[in-house]
Order: sequence, then structure tokens, then C-alpha cells
Amino acid sequence: MPELQVHEMKGFRGVDLQSTPSQVPSDKLVQAENVWAPQRGIIGKRPGTIANTSFPAGTVRGFKRYYRSNGTKDTVAAIENGAGSVLFYTLSDAGAVTTLSGGTTYTAGDVSFAVYQDNLYVSNGTDPIRRWTGTGAMTDVAAGGSWQSGRRGHFLQIYNDRLISVLARGVFYFSDAFNAESLSAGTQMEYIGDR
Repeated sequence: MPELQVHEMKGFRGVDLQSTPSQVPSDKLVQAENVWAPQRGIIGKRPGTIANTSFPAGTVRGFKRYYRSNGTKDTVAAIENGAGSVLFYTLSDAGAVTTLSGGTTYTAGDVSFAVYQDNLYVSNGTDPIRRWTGTGAMTDVAAGGSWQSGRRGHFLQIYNDRLISVLARGVFYFSDAFNAESLSAGTQMEYIGDR
């Protein structure tokens, strides 16, 4: 096991997600990633985990650790097979690699992931945005609906309880609040440039 790196912060009060970064008091953090708090006032680098396994041959096009509210954890990998397709695999904590049910494939290219309301959303900017619930096959989000009418942004992100899909040309699509699979009229924003 790697040596633990611990940093003591006198009077540490937690993470401040409301103040602007320049106004965060010195006893709070703006952002804390890959840390753990073994006791009050102390944070440390989170120890890593090791899973020795091998994925099928190919180029990794995306990778996401998927945590669900029931405590289940999956690692999902998108691997390009060299024949123009990206296949999805899951890696269990025990190191077992499984092809995602249904043989879901995507057109070759990088893949983006986002997790919202216990669902894993996947996009590559070309194929329909897909959802995986942690069991069964991936399904197209709102097949034939508003997400599928050319709104297939490559980069996915969750912000203010909305699924944000970003197209390379600076167009953002965002879902209705609290419903990642529904787009209402007026859910597009285009970045025009600095003025």
C-alpha cells in the first residue's frame, strides 16, 4: 500500500462551494478531489486501488468510474476495436471484464461520460446519447426525441441538475431541470465570442 500523505489544516471547516475562489476563507477549500478526511481537521491524499486485469485489444476512448446510490461501483471503458467501432466493457472490483450487455457499439472516436440520477450517460458527438442504468443494455436517450435531432454534443456534463451537451462549434444544449432526457424549447445556447 502506498504511503499516506496527510496534511493538517488547523481549524479546517470544510469545502466552500458558494464563494468565488478569490473570496474563500483560508480555513476552507474551493475544491477537494481524491482526498479523504480520516478525522476532523485533517485531510490526506486518498489511497489508490489496484485491479490487475487486461481489457480486449484496442485503443481506450473513454473511462468512467460509475457509483450508484445502492453502493454498486462499476468501471466502464470504451475501447475502439480497430474496425471502426467502440465497444463498452465493465470492470468489476474483483477484476472481471465483461462486454456490456447488448453488444452496444459506437462509431470510432472519443467518448464522454456523465452520471446523473443513478444513470450513466454516454456520448461521442456522432451517435445518439445513450443511458446505462447499471444493468442490461444501453438504450438511446429519448429515441427519436429532441436529443436526437442533431443535438449530439461530444462533451457531457451535469450542472444545476441538467445534462449539458457541448458541440465542438461552441453550441451548448441543456436538458430540462431534474430531467436529463427531456429538452424543451429554448434549451440551446451558442457561444459567440468575447466582446
